[in-house]
Formats: sequence, structure tokens, C-alpha cells
Amino acid sequence: MKKTVMFVLVLVLISSAAFATVDLSGLTFEELLVLQKQVQLAMMETDVWQEVTVPAGLYEIGVDIPAGHWTISNKGQSMVMVSWGDGLDEGASGVSFYDTYDMATLINSNGMFGTLGAPEFVSWKLTEGTYIDIDSGSVVFTPYTGTTFTFK
Repeated sequence: MKKTVMFVLVLVLISSAAFATVDLSGLTFEELLVLQKQVQLAMMETDVWQEVTVPAGLYEIGVDIPAGHWTISNKGQSMVMVSWGDGLDEGASGVSFYDTYDMATLINSNGMFGTLGAPEFVSWKLTEGTYIDIDSGSVVFTPYTGTTFTFK
């Protein structure tokens, strides 16, 4: 039901944008944030979408990021830590170490940690209801194309 409503909303926005400007001035800040998240999720699920930069933070798959097979790469920082799992730590500020499916330190091969032998990207099939924690940097999500990482 949510996907149907989101799809209809996006269609209305797109069709309205083609003919006139959409007046969003009556919406509260919170309503605008909800609308923004819905539009971003709808865009990520289209065939046209190519990539999105995701800043540091904790995200729920299926809510903040669509479930699917993604390639997650370093945005250009020297090093970014990424973990993925189905449980949160005590403070709900990150993925619980005990519930972690996978974690990676993604390096920039041109950066100061480029000789560590760590990957620049990972390919994970993220499932709904799990969490991804991006620590201290941004990563780029692109649809998985069959490429796997190799250690340098």
C-alpha cells in the first residue's frame, strides 16, 4: 500500500511539474522531510537512477535505503568504515557487533591508506529490516552489476 501511495505521489509530482510548479508552501518541515524521503526512495527504485551519495549515519534498509543488491564504494575519503547487520547496539547508534553480517573498511587507493590492501568497494545484497552504519565519511551506492572487489 505504501509503495502504491508513493508511486501515485511521485506520478502526481512529475505530471504537475511538467505543467506547473508544485506549491509545497503549505507543508510543515516534517511533512517535507517525509516527502523528500519518499521521492528519494522512488528515484532509487527506477531504472534511470545511477548512483547516490549517502553520508555518514545509520540507515534502515527498506525504509531509508531500498532493499537490493548494491555496490557501496568509498566517496573519496582516505578510509570509511561500513557495517551491515540486523540488530542495533544498546544506544541504537550503530549496528550491534554481535548482529553484524559483514563489515568493511573501504579505502581510497590514492589516499594515505591506499597500501593497506583493503577494498575500495563492497557488493552486498541488503535485505529489508536490516541496518547499515556508515562511519566517518560518505559512500556511493550504485546498483550491483556483477563486479566483485579484489584486495590490492
